[in-house]
Amino acid sequence: MHTSILALLVILESSALPARAALVKDTTYTDLKKSASKVNPDGRSLTFDSPVNISIRGTLLQAKGTVTFHKDTGTVSSIFSLQNTATFHRGGRNVTFRSWISFDNKGRVTFGIGARDAVFTVGKYTVRYRSTTPKGMSAKMFFYPNGNVSDIHIYDDHTLVVGGKSYTFAHQCGCGGDLQFYADGRLKGGYLAQATTIDGRLFKKGDHVQFSELGRMVLPRGKIVTIPDYSRPAPKKTTTFFSDVKHLGRGIETSQKFHTVDFPKPVDLYTGGRLFRVKGKVYFHKYTETVWNIENLLKADPVTVGGHTITFRKYITFSERGQITFGYPTRDITFSTPGGTIAYKTSTGRKDANLSFFPSGRLEGLQLAANQKVTVGGRLLEFAPRFNYFSHDLGFHPNGRLRYGYVAADTTIDGKRFSKGSKVEFTDTGALATH
Repeated sequence: MHTSILALLVILESSALPARAALVKDTTYTDLKKSASKVNPDGRSLTFDSPVNISIRGTLLQAKGTVTFHKDTGTVSSIFSLQNTATFHRGGRNVTFRSWISFDNKGRVTFGIGARDAVFTVGKYTVRYRSTTPKGMSAKMFFYPNGNVSDIHIYDDHTLVVGGKSYTFAHQCGCGGDLQFYADGRLKGGYLAQATTIDGRLFKKGDHVQFSELGRMVLPRGKIVTIPDYSRPAPKKTTTFFSDVKHLGRGIETSQKFHTVDFPKPVDLYTGGRLFRVKGKVYFHKYTETVWNIENLLKADPVTVGGHTITFRKYITFSERGQITFGYPTRDITFSTPGGTIAYKTSTGRKDANLSFFPSGRLEGLQLAANQKVTVGGRLLEFAPRFNYFSHDLGFHPNGRLRYGYVAADTTIDGKRFSKGSKVEFTDTGALATH
């Protein structure tokens, strides 16, 4: 009797619980290919004459017309004619999208047209979005993978403080947004609402200006002739920025990604607290203002990278965050990898040898002075130097496994024949790469 009552209570209790929603996987190219009105020859897009249901991160979207897909995952890349509205969490809030929406290969919204007005907090800024531009066009918004706003259309003028100074920005017709931000919310650029003088330079209404991560104006592309001002020596600090030393150059050139300063006298630069004495041309990353490339390295502190403490000579490059990515060491080095030890020599016998690193510090590639045996996917293979100034002889994946090499003799790998000197590529698991 008691057992029956207990069983009845369990049944009643379980029936009162809300039903758990079934997990729905993201819709892929394969799921929709059979129902498409047209399978486009690129293999990455389908066309639908009638609305089709698509699920992304548990949200139902109805699409018509052309839908594109990511090649690697087969998941939806863009819907150009969204038939319903769909809400996703972006920019620190729920945002409802209409008509056109795009995703990365993990299903995160990267672009969209808002269905209604919204206010975003981007870093220290308040940004007001309206679903149409002043000319009645659909207003766009773009997002970083972390969800933060990267680029957005505005309707009203916005007065924002950058680097301690106030600037007023306005809408400008174009494919991109009106305000651009770094991933952490700092302002990267915008279109001036009025004529404005910045650092002694007059900009017209509608000019697009950009700012570095430090809040300093990025110089427009082009060349400037400057006279070195040695009354202000380079500061000794953990990291030297472009703005700290540009006055010591006799010329500045700004390209799409870099500032180049020509130093007629030796200058001490610092990256991560390490000294690098330079002369001649030095390239700086445009938006972080950190050193990218030194073409004439006079002196350098030792650096720990790739599991070794290394002193570099003559030429060196850095990532935006100051990690060494390329250079010429002053001594021979032996690196440990999953495929065995790799020997680096400072000279190939014909020229100075260089090597490169991933930002993580792992070895990315190097030039060989002699044949090198490497174990790849359980096979012991022998690779040879090519003595090519512009490329490496061995390349590695971020996990340390061999990515490519040039076989030292005619070789058969997994039934495929490679002639001496052929480039052989491998996946990060050691399998032969297919293209």
